[in-house]
Amino acid sequence: MENQQTSLINSPDYKRSRKAYTMECAFEYFVALLVSDAYLSSLLSNMGISHGTIGIISSLISLAFLFQLFSIYAVKKIANVKRAAIIFHFASQLFFMSLFLIPFLPFATKYKTVIVIFCTLAAYFGNYLVTSVIFKWGMSFVDTRKRASFSATKEMISLILGMIFTVTVGYFVDRFAEAGDPKGGFIFIACAMLGSSLLDLSCLLLMKKPAAPPPETQSEPIRLVLRKLSKNKSFICLCMIGMLMYTSTYMTSGFLGIYKTSDLAFTVGEVQIINTVGVLFRFAISKPLGRFSDKTSHATGLLVGVTMLSVSFLLNVFCAPSTRWMIYVYSLLNNGAMAATGQNFLNITFDYVDNRYFVQATSIKSALSGVCGFLASLVGAQILSYVQANGNSFLGIALRGQQLLSAISFVLTVLLLIFILLNPYLKKQKN
Repeated sequence: MENQQTSLINSPDYKRSRKAYTMECAFEYFVALLVSDAYLSSLLSNMGISHGTIGIISSLISLAFLFQLFSIYAVKKIANVKRAAIIFHFASQLFFMSLFLIPFLPFATKYKTVIVIFCTLAAYFGNYLVTSVIFKWGMSFVDTRKRASFSATKEMISLILGMIFTVTVGYFVDRFAEAGDPKGGFIFIACAMLGSSLLDLSCLLLMKKPAAPPPETQSEPIRLVLRKLSKNKSFICLCMIGMLMYTSTYMTSGFLGIYKTSDLAFTVGEVQIINTVGVLFRFAISKPLGRFSDKTSHATGLLVGVTMLSVSFLLNVFCAPSTRWMIYVYSLLNNGAMAATGQNFLNITFDYVDNRYFVQATSIKSALSGVCGFLASLVGAQILSYVQANGNSFLGIALRGQQLLSAISFVLTVLLLIFILLNPYLKKQKN
């Protein structure tokens, strides 16, 4: 059986599919980069949207994880996984691209804000409806004993190409801004996103059609699946970890893009240099962390990531206009944390949940985490507005709202660390 599995893994179709999936993740990453951080903040700021609202819109990604709940039902109805994944995924990327065309509409800011929110939610709906399906499809071509290492390699390729891509785009966007034509930069970004989306589509087309799920899985009632998952204590713990991790992250992250370009006075190009420094660090440690997780456990790898996340928020508390260089340190540690938490938080689901219920489990875990993340961003927006209304001070202490939010995130990540360390249901790893 093992020799048969090895032969299958090394077959031409599987090799081609692994390469296509690796590149698909890279092109998808390109689009994700252009609808985050300084790019999105500059777009929304150009439309006259307030800082608090920008932070909320930037955090819609967390609320959009709710859309993964639809995949619980969709996975039982989808007859052709490849076709459905291609249609919804490509449509979502076109909606992302349309965001950068909204400034050209002849509408008032309040109407443009509504259109931005609609396009963002539509994009994330299409994306997250099939994201678990695509992940399971892509990882089905990988040796089960090398998932973390493969994920690390895949991520490293995305990171290094994404670094080159965003620095290039940032350079041209800054040139348009210097020429007094910021909207020209938006057109350039839209074209870059369209090109990336078409390449992403090509990669999905090259992947081998996934095998049909077992008949017993297709016929199993959803309520029975949910009942089984609700009795899985390890899975419940994963949900709790995700909820707390997303709460701590989105309490702060959605407001940092505008913080860099406004309070810290960095240009879009300079922000990309900051991000590049962080990405290089993430690139350097992704493979070692992948091997480390394969040898120990995904839970241990996750613990390393949360530790780095906690320290990054602590240091960001001290990042102000006079010490703006500290954003580089934050970027290093935050990217390092993502290298450890990103793939481990996905792969760890394989460790504790029956493979037949992977899509449902991932959808529930992501949805619960996303709701907590979005609610955290709403609270964060109120705190930011309060601090700004009081002349950038809190309890008589001079500080920016983002510094206070970072302090709150630090406390939450410390609580998360304690929870993971003392949890008896996150010790075993399948091989």
